[in-house]
Amino acid sequence: QKRMGKKLVGTQHVVLFRFKPQYKGKPDALKAFLNAFKPLKRIPTVQSITYGATVSGERSQGWDVCLTTLLGDYPTYRDHPIHQEAVKTLKIYSEDVLAMDYNVFKKIKDKEHKTHKPHKNHHDAAAKEAAKAAKKKAAKKVTKKKTTKKKKTTKKKKTTK
Repeated sequence: QKRMGKKLVGTQHVVLFRFKPQYKGKPDALKAFLNAFKPLKRIPTVQSITYGATVSGERSQGWDVCLTTLLGDYPTYRDHPIHQEAVKTLKIYSEDVLAMDYNVFKKIKDKEHKTHKPHKNHHDAAAKEAAKAAKKKAAKKVTKKKTTKKKKTTKKKKTTK
């Protein structure tokens, strides 16, 4: 999907969780809660995932954990059995959830936007660099030979009188 010179990268899914009072400050509850996120990375549409407990104290306004995921397709993620299983676990510990999703776009470079030209692969670039290095090496050898010949002719001139 493209929009005004931009290409859709995915949907950023941000979720804040507030623990039920009986689980606040309980390390075992936090560990179990965070472990529920680990299987989510196996969902094919998940491009990236980060999560963690707050370290900002009062600034977090009572929110205990944050989850962010970049998704290729939100409905696929939402309906996936692995996500549904995680939701069941998270509901045990959460009294409140705040979620927000937004589209993430990448600016399309002018040449990409106007006409698409096939990209050279990294092997082409490596071959070009190797050829360049070989050319330099050959040029150094030629220069070295010329210098050696000049030295020899200089010695011959000194011996003749």
